[in-house]
Amino acid sequence: MRFAAALLAATLLFPFSIAQAQERANTILVFDASGSMWGQIDGVNKIVIARDVVAEILRDFPEDQNLGLTVYGHNRRGDCGDIETLVEPGTGNRDEIARIVNTLNPRGMTPMADSIIAAANALRHTENAATVILVSDGIETCNPDPCAVARTLAETGVDFTAHVVGFDLEKEPGAVEQLQCMADATGGLFFSTSNASELSDALSRVVQAVAEPEPAALIPVTLRAVVGSADGPLVEGPVLWTVADEEGYAAVDDEANPLLLELYEGSHVVGAYAVVREDEVNDSFILSGTEAVTVTLIFPEPEPEPEPEPQAEGVTFIVTDEVTRQPVEMPVTWTILPEGGGEGFTLTGSEVVELIPRGVWEVTVTRDADGASASTPMVQMSGEQTIALTLPPFQAAADIVAQSSAPMGATIPVGWEGPGDNRDFIGIGLPGERYGNYAWIRDGNPVQLRLPVEPGDYELRYYGQPGNLILATRSITITEVEAALDFAQQATAGETLPVTWDGPGYRDDFIGVSIEGERYTNYAWTRDGSPAQLRMPTEPGDYVISYYLGQGNVPLVSRPVTVSEVAATLDFAEQAMAGETLSVTWEGPGYRDDFIGVSIEGERYTNYAWTRDGSPAQLRMPTEPGDYVISYYLGQGNVAIASRPVTVSEVAATLEAQDTALVGETVPVTWTGPGYRDDFIGVSVEGERYTNYSWTRDGSPAQLRMPAQPGDYVITYYLGQGNVPIASRTIRVVAAEVALTAPEVAEIGSTVVVDWIGPGNRDDFIGISKPGERYTTYRWTRDGSPAQLRMPAEPGDYVITYYLGQDNTPLASIPIRLEEIAVSVTAPAEAAAGSLISVGWNGPNAEGDFIAVGRPGEAYGNWNMVSDGNPLRLLMPIEPGDYEIRYYFGDGEQVLAASAIRVIPVTARLIAPGTGSAGGEVQVGWEGPGYEYDFIGIAPAGEAGYSNWAYVSNGNPVTLTLPDAPGSYDIRYFLGQGEVPLGDAVRIELEAAAED
Repeated sequence: MRFAAALLAATLLFPFSIAQAQERANTILVFDASGSMWGQIDGVNKIVIARDVVAEILRDFPEDQNLGLTVYGHNRRGDCGDIETLVEPGTGNRDEIARIVNTLNPRGMTPMADSIIAAANALRHTENAATVILVSDGIETCNPDPCAVARTLAETGVDFTAHVVGFDLEKEPGAVEQLQCMADATGGLFFSTSNASELSDALSRVVQAVAEPEPAALIPVTLRAVVGSADGPLVEGPVLWTVADEEGYAAVDDEANPLLLELYEGSHVVGAYAVVREDEVNDSFILSGTEAVTVTLIFPEPEPEPEPEPQAEGVTFIVTDEVTRQPVEMPVTWTILPEGGGEGFTLTGSEVVELIPRGVWEVTVTRDADGASASTPMVQMSGEQTIALTLPPFQAAADIVAQSSAPMGATIPVGWEGPGDNRDFIGIGLPGERYGNYAWIRDGNPVQLRLPVEPGDYELRYYGQPGNLILATRSITITEVEAALDFAQQATAGETLPVTWDGPGYRDDFIGVSIEGERYTNYAWTRDGSPAQLRMPTEPGDYVISYYLGQGNVPLVSRPVTVSEVAATLDFAEQAMAGETLSVTWEGPGYRDDFIGVSIEGERYTNYAWTRDGSPAQLRMPTEPGDYVISYYLGQGNVAIASRPVTVSEVAATLEAQDTALVGETVPVTWTGPGYRDDFIGVSVEGERYTNYSWTRDGSPAQLRMPAQPGDYVITYYLGQGNVPIASRTIRVVAAEVALTAPEVAEIGSTVVVDWIGPGNRDDFIGISKPGERYTTYRWTRDGSPAQLRMPAEPGDYVITYYLGQDNTPLASIPIRLEEIAVSVTAPAEAAAGSLISVGWNGPNAEGDFIAVGRPGEAYGNWNMVSDGNPLRLLMPIEPGDYEIRYYFGDGEQVLAASAIRVIPVTARLIAPGTGSAGGEVQVGWEGPGYEYDFIGIAPAGEAGYSNWAYVSNGNPVTLTLPDAPGSYDIRYFLGQGEVPLGDAVRIELEAAAED
């Protein structure tokens, strides 16, 4: 409990507002490094365009926003698991993200769905708000239904959003629909771009959406602390409150009970400390909407005083401190010996009861720490008695070293000598009074101690344990500090006023504005420099601006300021259609957080547009017809300073579509209606939420996919704002005829021909799996019948299934048994480091299978596809040692066979002159492996790497161009694989070239 009270006291030192802005969601950029990014637009590789645009938008990304980077397709060909989070979400990493993106070498598949899963997991999306920005140039090549994955993440996450930017999608049929569906399923933005300018604009708009959340409204909250039950009496005496939200502790400098606050939406934790009871109760609650909320914390009824326990018969031994008269807290030992000698008793503890036989005894108590003792004779007859002794206070050696005076509120170093117990501390207080501020000894020597904010003569004290004994003191005088303020005496409501200040500038000091005698409303930290940028209140009137010491919120100096009224004007058409975007011309202060909002008069605004986006503002009207007002709001406090009425009239739509359709079929729906950008046509069971939809912005007729289950449905025109239905018609969805034909037995890894009959929707696929499990490999039905389906690498009983791509619904299945085949690799027992060897193999020879080399128990390094021949050529590692040649099944990279090989070292020797002319050439003879990309390089003596080089494939000797600067250099032979130096370097001295 003492800790909770200390925490509350600490938070009261800071001018936090309980109405803090909501924190932006952590964000990860998911970047497409698949092989298709080598394609070109106007003669420039897409990867080059994307690198430049990402570097550009990173400069605009808020510095205080956590941002990370996930990449796919950058390491291996044909690998759907090639996904890696290269930069964890954090701040200060923009240059690192740009550097990594600039080095990516596209080569692999497009596993978009699994990539956003990896990003969501890195963001801990089930615990925190999370945003993913996906940049991709193509369609998913690994997961049949990335839209379903995005929908699942949105449903299971706290606040998960995926913004999707497509790049050069025209060459990928269905890519726009697929990427847009991922964004729509999570409430994110979608952009389809075709050149560098459009890509830059789209990403800039995504960054803006991530960085600028909607202005939040405050909700009135009443906190009550009661006894016994919800309708019990209020707790007597002061109640200290703490409130924490998702951003951390926000202090409440008040002891009221009940306590009235205004908080933002979201989850909160509240704690109440009843000072008189010395008791604490904590609870949590969630706020949403705008209605006032009462939160009641119930303290238990006081427990009745316990009946005194009967004392044990015998003698009670008590030892107390002779100054404090309290029981000694340090360990003590009692010795009770009979008069005249003999065996006695030994006891421990400052208060202990023991049965003692009749007789005359000598009682001695000794403090273990310093040997201080006290004795008394005792005569024991029968019955009970008490022996009470005292010991002088424990005095351990201690000393304090500090300056003799310092300004109030300053933090000073205090040196110390003493026992150094982990619980010891240095405190400061007025003579004869309790300490106020303190610093733990365990934090170092000297400790950093903050001084009180009242001038006067104080004592620095070393407090030792147990019992917070004062072991040393030192006098210190705390002097006054001065501050000065300079600013314009007139300001406009809501204006940000520059306030030039002079003062101590402690880290927690701030400049605040308030009505004289009342608590400050707005503030600016002095640590942000002078002049401070202080926002004026929205209510006109007379105020004072003050310099506050952060410790205790003590004002040092105050000056008056007059805040005058601010005005605004609005101009717009007085009639509008429901959901229409209305142009609103405005004049006003245009502060950064100001906005134009529309509402029913006297109620909270529903839609809004930022004034910072310019005039006219583009304001979307509500979907419910009626009389409204459009208002200019000061962002601070959402204060309306100008309003005008607007009448919103009803909007209508019509729909035409066939009466029946197959499950999963895409049906054309001809529509008329407002066609606002976010409007859509949806299909649903009547009275339930839509399942599938199509944007009206894509034109009429809309292409609407039917549900996966037969039944009666309704097709509805929805206004995108609020998903309001304005027109509906019925449709019946019927089952489709589905049939599969395939062999009953096949070899593992083989490709099986599967004839199929079915609806053949674009996202339907044929998959294979173990009964009751998820499919492992699949083929799209859009590629035609028969499907060429690759078998898994593990033998056993499987089923081949026709899946409706929508929600992966199985429509028909047939069994198949997979039999094992012999898999082997044939390679030499040893090979030279870096050499190319021939590897024979026997295996499934399936698409994506490959041969690789790696150390036993470790990942593979060099590899080659089995499609490159049998035998194939495999490059050996450059590090000597024991390795394995392995046959990998392409799907899942399962090892089917392995053969041991030893890689033996290679060496090299160079022959070169000892001197040369800077900028000239020398002939370098060499002996070495002579691999295709090996080279001779030169670098300053003692440095790694190389500056100039020549390939050994150019001959022997090679001609090496020398650096232009004179000095000592080393010439080395480098293996081309990994650019590893081989053999000893040859030293050469370069002299300045002779002048003509």
